[in-house]
Amino acid sequence: MKKIQNQIINSQIRIVEFNPRYIEGIKHVVFSAMKDLRPNYNPLTDPRNEDLDKIPQIYGGKGKFWVALNKQQVIGTIAVLEDSVKSADLKRFFLLKEYRGRKIGWKLLQVALDHCNKQGFKEIYLITSTYAADAQRLFQRNGFIRTRRTFEFDKALIEYILKI
Repeated sequence: MKKIQNQIINSQIRIVEFNPRYIEGIKHVVFSAMKDLRPNYNPLTDPRNEDLDKIPQIYGGKGKFWVALNKQQVIGTIAVLEDSVKSADLKRFFLLKEYRGRKIGWKLLQVALDHCNKQGFKEIYLITSTYAADAQRLFQRNGFIRTRRTFEFDKALIEYILKI
């Protein structure tokens, strides 16, 4: 029965490029996912979230921002930020808890990686949390390698790289 439910849900999922009408749904997904990882997290006081009010400007150029939709509800996000001519950062990869484990995250990741490939990026970097074990496994299964970089301001953050 669960497999049938997953198939029905997955057939209703669409991944589309950013549109300003999705901004509140994007914030809901990002803030909910961050609170799941860190219950005391307050997204309204975190200056790293300022990019969500400037998505077209921040993720323009060779970058891009996508949302996963179930009907018209935003359930997931992922973005590519151009770092240099040859490298990009994978950003804002979040999925609502109730949609995890259904290959939706994998689909979002593939959309972003396909875009990076088409843009000619040779290296893709991402930063994730040690608390996000499922995400780390997804990255590793898709060829990402953990780097040795550390972050003084947040010891729970780790970096991965994919060379394509």
